[in-house]
Amino acid sequence: MHHHRSSVPLSLLCTLSSLAAQTAPAFATGTLAEVRERAKAAGKALVIDFSHDAIEPCRRLLQTTWTDAALWKWLPEHALVVRVDPEREAAVAHPFALIAYPTFVVLGKDGTELGRHVGYLDATAMRAQLADLVQAYPTDYRERTKLADALRKKGQHAEALEHYLWIWDHGVEHNTGFGGVRGSFFLRNLASFAKTYEPAKAALEQRRDALEQRILIDQPRFELVQDLVHLDKALERTDRLLTLLEKVPPEKWQGERIAHDVLTEAVLDPLVEQRRYDEVRRLRPDPLKALDDGLRMPFPGGLPESVRKQMTARTIKQYAGYLEAFFSGRDDKTTGPLVERLLELDGSVTTWLVVLKAAERAGNDVACHDHAVRALQELPEKDHDRVRAFLKRK
Repeated sequence: MHHHRSSVPLSLLCTLSSLAAQTAPAFATGTLAEVRERAKAAGKALVIDFSHDAIEPCRRLLQTTWTDAALWKWLPEHALVVRVDPEREAAVAHPFALIAYPTFVVLGKDGTELGRHVGYLDATAMRAQLADLVQAYPTDYRERTKLADALRKKGQHAEALEHYLWIWDHGVEHNTGFGGVRGSFFLRNLASFAKTYEPAKAALEQRRDALEQRILIDQPRFELVQDLVHLDKALERTDRLLTLLEKVPPEKWQGERIAHDVLTEAVLDPLVEQRRYDEVRRLRPDPLKALDDGLRMPFPGGLPESVRKQMTARTIKQYAGYLEAFFSGRDDKTTGPLVERLLELDGSVTTWLVVLKAAERAGNDVACHDHAVRALQELPEKDHDRVRAFLKRK
């Protein structure tokens, strides 16, 4: 039996494979009025792509999104698509009050406008938006997450991803209580999916890069920085945050102190872990002032005691990194007041151990010894064994 080895170059095979995922756009022909009538008679939605080929995003849309085979496999069942050049057909475009190109307008089966989007969309995002408008999926993030989880469990990963991305992109608009879990529980679930499904990782990276560009071009507003931090933490790439912090000119942070603090705190852990203490001290030259400023920020009244304790514990853990950096620099003028302030927040053995561990990691044996002696003097006797156990381990 003879085996024939293909002489086709690998690069050509890759090109052919890529082309196999593309198809010619099946735009509806005729005037917009005629196509609207055909869509209505067929009981389908109508997608109008108002594009002008002299504009780069419009050309890219035609060459990439509208040639995606998977998108056209889904579209015919749900909608007709017509492409209109608003510069050539100004009278046709005028009733739609367009402000930029490309603009997608989606009309329902009865001809009423269901929604629109301005700007380029890749095929995945296009299908997600169209599916949401045409198929009327639930807007409640809990229900939508259940739907996505069920599809993921069935192995329908592409469909699940569309819903997850819709929740990330639009969930806050439709759910007042979603903001608190968007960057935590929900994103952790999505990031877990991204570890096994490459398109999910690519979609998160795309959103992360888009945020960085907006921060660099525009002002580094809090909501943009917060989303970027959430995404880099979920993607386990917090190393990129320090680079971003250095890219943004100092004057751009004027009036954006909270955003700057969010980004600074996010880069703290990796810097401390790598013992890059000089950089930590440079980023936060006065940690005590930052701590007191943060504590003065108003919070909704009547916080439950359990929540207050959690917030205090999180704050102490957060400032342990700064404490370690200044212990390393033997800067008693900074470490002394910072230790006192942390103990004012919580003078328990837990806080004392945070202080001792910070001094130990920084290699400051003198500070570690002095604070251990003081801890044994000030803590109740029942807590002494924990301090002694730490010193014995050390």
